[in-house]
Amino acid sequence: MLRGLPGTGQTSMLQDVLAGRPTEVDLFAGRVVALGEQHGIPTPYNQTMAWVLSR
Repeated sequence: MLRGLPGTGQTSMLQDVLAGRPTEVDLFAGRVVALGEQHGIPTPYNQTMAWVLSR
């Protein structure tokens, strides 16, 4: 299947960034971070991804 895809394909997140639209980072990583804080569960990976991708 992957061989049939054009080499110029872009992920939806990259398309959003290039178009100046908000990404889904807050919807996913941001929500996990918020739930972790609410329940006292560390979420270092999601915190890092939310921080890096929101810059």
